[in-house]
Amino acid sequence: MWPTEAPYANNNPRYINQTHNVNVNPATYKDDITGWVEEVWHAMNINLNAQYDFPFGLTAKVTGSYNYQNEDFDGMEYTYPAYIYNSITGKYADRAPGSTVPYGNQNPWREKHKRNVVSRYAQFQLNYAKQLGDHSITAVAAYERSDYDNAYFVVHSIPSNNSVSLMSFSEQDLLQDQWTVEARAGYIARLNYNYKQKYLLELIGRYDGSYLYAPDKRWGFFSGISAGWRVSQEPFFQNVKFVNDLKLRVSYGETGSESGINAFDYQPGYNYFSGSSIFNGSYVIGLRPRGLPITQLSWVMNRTKNIGIDFSLLSSKITGQFDVFERKRTGLPAGRYDVLLPSEVGYTLPNENLNTDAVRGMEGIVSYNNKAGAVNYSIAVNGSFARLRSLNTYKPRFGNSWEDYLISAEDRWSGVTGTGNDNAFGYHVIGRFQSQGEIDKYRSILMDRVTERCCRETLSTQMPITMVSSII
Repeated sequence: MWPTEAPYANNNPRYINQTHNVNVNPATYKDDITGWVEEVWHAMNINLNAQYDFPFGLTAKVTGSYNYQNEDFDGMEYTYPAYIYNSITGKYADRAPGSTVPYGNQNPWREKHKRNVVSRYAQFQLNYAKQLGDHSITAVAAYERSDYDNAYFVVHSIPSNNSVSLMSFSEQDLLQDQWTVEARAGYIARLNYNYKQKYLLELIGRYDGSYLYAPDKRWGFFSGISAGWRVSQEPFFQNVKFVNDLKLRVSYGETGSESGINAFDYQPGYNYFSGSSIFNGSYVIGLRPRGLPITQLSWVMNRTKNIGIDFSLLSSKITGQFDVFERKRTGLPAGRYDVLLPSEVGYTLPNENLNTDAVRGMEGIVSYNNKAGAVNYSIAVNGSFARLRSLNTYKPRFGNSWEDYLISAEDRWSGVTGTGNDNAFGYHVIGRFQSQGEIDKYRSILMDRVTERCCRETLSTQMPITMVSSII
């Protein structure tokens, strides 16, 4: 409600004011005016953990969780009047002049819905650690899986009055029974090695499966490797007293993303409760084809490369890190266009792993840590710079070389191509007019340019020389 609007017309508490949006008028925030809502959630969460340590450095661990949530919703919104006070006539109008629709709320509803949500997670993990002199080795192997089940049922009706809250079939306008399910699983392996905490190496691999993809496209393998060198631990660096710690890092890692697909899109069939029609005087709920199943799409592969440095100076008063990175995504979802389908089919070809892009950039942070008396304080400055570059798209099409130059996204940074309002090519803004005199002066300059161009065009028709000018 706007600050200039009062809750009540003419400040009379017997008449609710028809504000620009009466539903947010505080005068309606009463159960006997607006209606009522009862929403109750019940939740239960169980976590289980078990661990066994073997005498030779191996540890077995089992983790599990079970979460259950239940929602019960019961509510009703009433119709209620509102008024606008006419100070000239001294009357309260309950509708606009000439209108048959009263002010206030004339869209009541009655709804009950119920939701049951179950989330489960389990992991079995083996950890191994061994110290062999100056050599340290740790390893992890694990299997994990999770699933999610959400069942939802709702009945909605338009009540004929504010007094009877019972729902009847004749007033019902919505009945939905929905079910959502998810399931994922994965195998994990990791190996770490370091020598005197000076040379560091990590190898990692994952084999993940998602319920979204077709059975033969469901699993993907993702690996990674990282290495670190703590230069400050080297003997030749010990005379550099103001550097407490200096580490160089390099890494390459792969992860998978789910994109361009919804649950069960790999299956053919129909979407029920889609559309409707009248047959022989009877109302019939319709169905529609789901389109071609998505059977060739799998995980989007994210490949991240990173080079970084960590440092600590002056008894760790100054610390910081800098990184240069690239995150390349291959297999971005897109549909083919070179296999034509008749327009009568009503849908296009399904997504496949076709496109590629990359984000490249750098980031860093520097912190200063100190103590003033009994107070510890820290001041930090951080910054990052990154840009998205489209590397390639599926068989781009251009009408000519100029169009290729203007709108192509092939191996270009984002934000430098486009058409219409998104066109990155155009005139530069040199300022804003500050007076009518500046406008008149600029208009005179434009007229001189038009005259000059007309003269050039006249000369070009008299001379065997072609003159071409363009502004980009």
